[in-house]
Amino acid sequence: MKVDNLKRRIEEDIKLAMHKQQKNKVRALKSIQSFILLEERKRGEENKLSDKALTKLLLKVLKEKEEAIKVYEKQGQKDLIRIDLDEIEVIRHYLPKQLSEEELRETIDQIIKGIDAKGKQDRERVITLAKEEIGERATTKAILRIIREKLADFK
Repeated sequence: MKVDNLKRRIEEDIKLAMHKQQKNKVRALKSIQSFILLEERKRGEENKLSDKALTKLLLKVLKEKEEAIKVYEKQGQKDLIRIDLDEIEVIRHYLPKQLSEEELRETIDQIIKGIDAKGKQDRERVITLAKEEIGERATTKAILRIIREKLADFK
């Protein structure tokens, strides 16, 4: 299991951003680093985050930031919106490339055809296979939405 590869990349990027005096990027990277350290402390000293666990953590943080932006918009806090948007941009740099809507639909179509799914009764099997194949390249919400739509077409 590759451990610390992504974490090491983030640490190197902090040094580089500091050297280039990119204040916003340094702040965003240090924020990410603090989330990583907190999660590792929760797990205990021997439980360093694997790249897969780190990716899941970054997705969780990304979702939290997106939710916070909605709250900040209602409150008119433009400075906090800018900070979270900067952090989101940096977080996305470390996540796997997200599938486009079209790519996601094609992948799910292939899974449905591959197991000859006929309707709602096959939904759980399609969801399981889709999550395995797609992984972190799409949100669960998007995967479920498309599967429901595709399997609802069967009568």
